[in-house]
Amino acid sequence: MSINCPVCGAENSDTAITCRACGCPLTNINSVGYQLPSGTLLQQGKYRIEKTLGEGGFGITYKAIDLENFTDVAIKELCPDKFLRHGINIIWPP
Repeated sequence: MSINCPVCGAENSDTAITCRACGCPLTNINSVGYQLPSGTLLQQGKYRIEKTLGEGGFGITYKAIDLENFTDVAIKELCPDKFLRHGINIIWPP
């Protein structure tokens, strides 16, 4: 079994303490909370995260507010531990 680094995506052995490529700590990688905190702004300030509604195998769903027309919206984020981000691009699979 292997662990993909959450920073650079490099594959590491499941006993690695740090990433072999970038040095990112890998200990307790599965216990890291991935939810965005309340108040997080998305899309250049268009949406504000209010709370986490749920989390499943595919992603995390948030209640947010559309700050342009002040309506409640739901935002689904792809599972951060299953997808690698590079800037604004999502590279799948990592």
